[in-house]
Amino acid sequence: MIIVALSAVILPFILLGLLNMPATKGMSISALVVLLEGFFLWKMPTDVLIASILQGIHKTLPILWILFGALMMLNALKKTGAIDRINLGFHHLSADMRVQVILVA
Repeated sequence: MIIVALSAVILPFILLGLLNMPATKGMSISALVVLLEGFFLWKMPTDVLIASILQGIHKTLPILWILFGALMMLNALKKTGAIDRINLGFHHLSADMRVQVILVA
C-alpha cells in the first residue's frame, strides 16, 4: 500500500523527469491515476474526491494570479527596455557576477 500512496509523487517524477513528457499531459495522467486509486483502492466517496479537486483548484488560483502578474510585469519590462537598463546598472556596480549575486540576495 505504501507504493500506492507514493504514486502521487513517483508517477509525476517518472512521467516528467524520466520520460520528458509535457507538464500538462504528465500531470493530467498523474491526477487521473490518483483519482482512480482513491476511488477504487482507498474506497473514497465521490463527493470527497470532488471536494478535493475543488480545494486543489481553490489553492491554485492565487498562485496562478501571482504568476500571471509577474509574467505581465516581465513582458512590460522587456518591451520598454528596462531589463537592459537594470543589467547595465548591475554592471556599473561590479563586473564580477559573484558580487552581483550577493547584492541581489
